[in-house]
Amino acid sequence: MKLKRVKIFGFKTFAERTEVELDGNIIAIIGPNGCGKSNIVDSILWGLGETNARNLRAQTSKEVIFSGSSRRKALGYAEVTLLFDNEDGTLPIDSSEVSVTRRLTRAGDSDYSINKRNCRLRDVNELLADSGLGRAGYAIVTQSDIDQALSASAMQRRAWIDEAAGVQRYRARRTESLRRLDTAQGHLQRIHDIINEIETQREPLRAEAETAKQYKVTLSSLREIESALLGKELTEAISEIVELEKRIEATLNSVDHENDRAEDLRTKHRETLRLIDGLDLDIERHREALLLAQTRLEQAISQVQLSEQKLESLKTLEATLADDSDSSSEQIEAAVAELAKAKTQADLAQSEFDSLEESLGNVDAEAKSFAIQLKAVEAELIAARQTQTDFERHQLEAQHTKTRIKAVKKELEGVLESLPDLQEAVTENEASTTELQSKVELTKEQLRTIDQSLRDIQTAEDRHAAESRKLLAQIAALDGRRRGIESTIEANEGLAQGSRAVLEAVKAGRLPDEYTPVAHAIHIEGDLVQAIETALGAAGNDLIVPNESAPKAAIQFLKEFRAGRATFQPIPLMRPQSPSPELRQLLHTKGIVGLASELVECDHKHRPVIDSLLGRTVIAEDLDTALNLARTRGWSRMVTLDGELIHSSGAVTGGAQKSRGTGLVQRRAELDQVEQELKSLQAQLEKAQRWNQADAVAELETNRQTLITELANQQSEFDEARNWFMSLKHELSTTQSSRDKLQGELDRLTQIQSADLKPIDVPEIEARRDNLMRQLAAKSSDAESAQTRLSEARQRAAEAAERAKESERRLSAMSSNAEQRQARLANINPERERLHSLITEATTDRAKREEEVAKTRTETITLQEKRKQLATDAENLSIQSEQAQRAAQSGSEILHQCEIKRARADSRRSAATERLLEEYGLTPEEAMAQSEDALIAPDAPALVAKLRRDLKQMGDVNLGAIDAYERLTERHDELATQVADVEEGMVEIRSTIKELDDLTRQRFVETFEKLQAAFGEVFVKLLGGGEASISLSDPHNILDSGVEISVTIPGKKQQRLELLSGGERAMSALAFLFSLLKVKPCPLVILDEVDAPLDGRNVERFIQMMREFNDQTQFILITHNNVTIESADVFLGVTMQEPGCSTVIPFRVPAHAIESKETTPALTVESAYVN
Repeated sequence: MKLKRVKIFGFKTFAERTEVELDGNIIAIIGPNGCGKSNIVDSILWGLGETNARNLRAQTSKEVIFSGSSRRKALGYAEVTLLFDNEDGTLPIDSSEVSVTRRLTRAGDSDYSINKRNCRLRDVNELLADSGLGRAGYAIVTQSDIDQALSASAMQRRAWIDEAAGVQRYRARRTESLRRLDTAQGHLQRIHDIINEIETQREPLRAEAETAKQYKVTLSSLREIESALLGKELTEAISEIVELEKRIEATLNSVDHENDRAEDLRTKHRETLRLIDGLDLDIERHREALLLAQTRLEQAISQVQLSEQKLESLKTLEATLADDSDSSSEQIEAAVAELAKAKTQADLAQSEFDSLEESLGNVDAEAKSFAIQLKAVEAELIAARQTQTDFERHQLEAQHTKTRIKAVKKELEGVLESLPDLQEAVTENEASTTELQSKVELTKEQLRTIDQSLRDIQTAEDRHAAESRKLLAQIAALDGRRRGIESTIEANEGLAQGSRAVLEAVKAGRLPDEYTPVAHAIHIEGDLVQAIETALGAAGNDLIVPNESAPKAAIQFLKEFRAGRATFQPIPLMRPQSPSPELRQLLHTKGIVGLASELVECDHKHRPVIDSLLGRTVIAEDLDTALNLARTRGWSRMVTLDGELIHSSGAVTGGAQKSRGTGLVQRRAELDQVEQELKSLQAQLEKAQRWNQADAVAELETNRQTLITELANQQSEFDEARNWFMSLKHELSTTQSSRDKLQGELDRLTQIQSADLKPIDVPEIEARRDNLMRQLAAKSSDAESAQTRLSEARQRAAEAAERAKESERRLSAMSSNAEQRQARLANINPERERLHSLITEATTDRAKREEEVAKTRTETITLQEKRKQLATDAENLSIQSEQAQRAAQSGSEILHQCEIKRARADSRRSAATERLLEEYGLTPEEAMAQSEDALIAPDAPALVAKLRRDLKQMGDVNLGAIDAYERLTERHDELATQVADVEEGMVEIRSTIKELDDLTRQRFVETFEKLQAAFGEVFVKLLGGGEASISLSDPHNILDSGVEISVTIPGKKQQRLELLSGGERAMSALAFLFSLLKVKPCPLVILDEVDAPLDGRNVERFIQMMREFNDQTQFILITHNNVTIESADVFLGVTMQEPGCSTVIPFRVPAHAIESKETTPALTVESAYVN
């Protein structure tokens, strides 16, 4: 077997993957100091499984990994692979080549593999154990190892001989066997100790186990009987609950039905009220229609009266026109005569003009003057004649106007006399009507307010009823919960057995009523419950007593009946405690709630006990605060609100359990909280039940009926007043219209009458005209007179013609007036007929309006009767609604009673369920199923009481004694079996050790004898003479004996090894090494500068000796000696071409060079050093 190849990566200075071929018998590794030659040896040693870092020239195992250089980063792992030639089968693996790989990372992970299969270091050691390459072998020898071979102790030298004898594995097995034997001996001793301890524990448990078995049988009987009783009670309670729920459902349906019926009746009542409101509107419309019909009737009556008045006026006008017609005939005759006269005068004037025109020529200035005056007089005469005509016509019209004015004034006086009375009556009736209307609206508003109040009361009643039902259900649930807690407290559940026994003895009259549990003596706020519970701890079970004698009596009772143990707190023995200044200062620290004794309430007589228990306990808000203040002084315990506990000694207790029961203090606080909630709910229920608006509803209904009656009366009065007011208002309007018409006519007639027209003296004007004409004729010269006369004649002719025309016009006007009067007279009959027709129509319309008024009045009365009937129906609906509401309230009371009974039954069911779960761990279904199958005896309750007494008489029973005794017995048997097994194993181990000792002794003696002979022979051969021998330091104890070496250097006397020179020591050690190789050849030997202390001759002998072992051993030499280098088959030059990184340069010496011993290798060596 030979080492063929070494692959290195990341090991010490080998930063790159390096593969070193070792194909040769002697391989020399050369190179300058510090280039990494020894690192190759270290890599092989490390690859063979070396675990001691110092043997690898390192402090820690990770230092073998390349740590980096100035140019390279550090690597993450180191890996070395050794490839062995196993053609001869030295290694126990069926393979011609065997690779051993070791890998180490900076994380500390170390891996081994053989032929690329992961393995353990132990597998590697076992693989190489018989090959001479073991860790304790002599395969790798350094210069220091050569020296230590002689200076080492006798036992250290023996390790090399054991490796050569191949007994290292036997020694390892023997060591392992001895270790196992010691372990078995210790284990056996521990088993015996445990058996003895079990024996001491098992015997006392035997009696307790028997008592516990009897207790379990009694408890099982109690469980069976009481669970059956509780199951029966649960079944009865559930049956009662089912019946009550059916009754509640039926009652609830009845209540809902009555409520629905009441709501339907209220809806019908509201619908009836809406119908009444609609009828009120219809009645109002009919009243308005009646008023309109009455107004139209009055208009028809007024129309008849007006038409009759107009007929009277027509008669008067007809008489007036007849009179005017007579005077007009006279005037026309006069006008005809005047026209004839004017025409005659015109004809005369024209004739005179014609004659003057023929005879006269010019007119002088005086004649012109007279002509001008004559012209003016002529104009005056024309105007006078016209005025006289108007005066005469006015005289005729004035006579008619005067008569009409008298009639109008008389009629106007009558109207004006009646108008103030009408206005006053209208004003009074308007105020009265407005007042009545306000009263009606006020009454309607009051009715609406009452209706809204009734609806609000009904809504409030419904809300209060629902709230009452909800409160009743909550009260029933809380009451059941309260009774359950009270029954638990009364049963003293949760108290220690001794305390419970004392309290039950008090109930039975065996002890005086002087014992109060600490947990029952205090009252706590909700957020402090857990903290106080933790602060009290087991002290919550203590019993407060008023004197020193009470504990004596109770302890005597407990001893007599073996009922357990209890702690008592006699009030007189309590020492008063006052907080220290440090504690008082701590209480003012942020995060501290206060002193526990000051945070709880209790009876004054119990205060000393509470102060004694809690006087030095501080309550903190949270654990952080408590831990920050844990180093303060003055307190004994510090408890957080969440229940963490810090002792003054520094211990901290906290955490939570998966399932946690309710403590005594918490149960008491829960009872207080439930009672407070019950009081609050009961107060709310009483308040809700006190809310009774029956009187208010009755009063509102009475007021409503009164208002309905008042509204009907007020509405009737208002309708009458409004009708009368509308009639007066219409009459006033008609009267005012007549007054305005009459006043207008009177003003017009007065204006006509007031026109001041005076008669004109027409003959006097004519006389003046004639005088002027004579003067003009006398004064004028012939020419001028003729001219003037001509002009005057012309003028007179024109004026005469104009007067004739004017006369014609007056005659025509008179004729026209006469025709108009005739036409008016002719129109009087049609007008009279029209008025008669109007009177007829108005009379017909009057009859129609009277019929309409009667019809409307009848319909109004019918609507009022219908409204009255609806009002009666509304009142009946209201009464029925109240009856239905009372029935619903009665049903609600029944429902309330049923719910209370159901709550009580549910409370019994809850209590039974809770007891079944807490005491027997049975679900309700399981308990009821068992109660159905069980036969319950009539005296079952008495039997339960007897069984409970039996259980109490048994005292404090250790139920775990049965399991403990059985476990201890089973454990005792198991340990006895283990003792036999261990003793049998120890016998086998001793037998194995004996066999290993025999085998080791035999092989060591054989090897030692061979080594004795070989050492002397090799020493003489290597040193050229002398003597050498080895011997056992203790021949009688071959297995533990060391090895002594004695040598005699040629030419010298025998002396101690320490006195030898360095070369002599090296040669002696090499002789010992080669003798080992001769006895037990090693396939690989690595020598690290062992030739350094040798001279040339000794080096040659050393080389010659190596060549004698070339057939069986491969030598790897690290050397600086040229002679040694020249003898090598292959040498490996190691250099650092890059700082901090080693590089290997291999060189094989040619065969002819080796045979001829030429100097080529030396030259190559020199070149290697240069490189």
